[in-house]
Amino acid sequence: MHKVYSNDLSLTVKVTTSMVFILIALIISIVLNWKAEITFKLLISFIILGVFLLPLFFYPRKVILEENAIKVIRFGKDILINYSKIFDLKALKDEKIRMIGIIGSDGIFGHLGLYYLRGYGKAWCYLTNPKKPIILILKNGKKFAFSLKEDDEFMRELNLKLKKLRNEV
Repeated sequence: MHKVYSNDLSLTVKVTTSMVFILIALIISIVLNWKAEITFKLLISFIILGVFLLPLFFYPRKVILEENAIKVIRFGKDILINYSKIFDLKALKDEKIRMIGIIGSDGIFGHLGLYYLRGYGKAWCYLTNPKKPIILILKNGKKFAFSLKEDDEFMRELNLKLKKLRNEV
């Protein structure tokens, strides 16, 4: 049986995302009222909509602990991280991580993309609540950060799976 964990949207992310969608609606309504050709107005509207909805493809809908891997389900391509590739695992409780965005979305749907995390270096972040990050460090040096509602249970289950794997090897 696979355990499914849902992401944890902080209040700030909820408010920011809601405000951006209101802003999108306002901008598109203004664009559609321009005195210009309809094809131009529609093109501009689709470009604006596309830019704001692009982060949705990286948004982590849920995280699943499968038999041999962690699976991050996204609207775009899913991420699969084998347990055997995990070097270290850290959960930072009530400690907002300091980060600088390299590329990605900072606010709409959370902090999604490649970030520089103070003390950890570059990491692919799927943080919907930056106050409760879980950081996975792989053996090849690649890092992932995400946040879940049931972070304590996730950490306990993943640590059990990692201990079991390391005892078998």
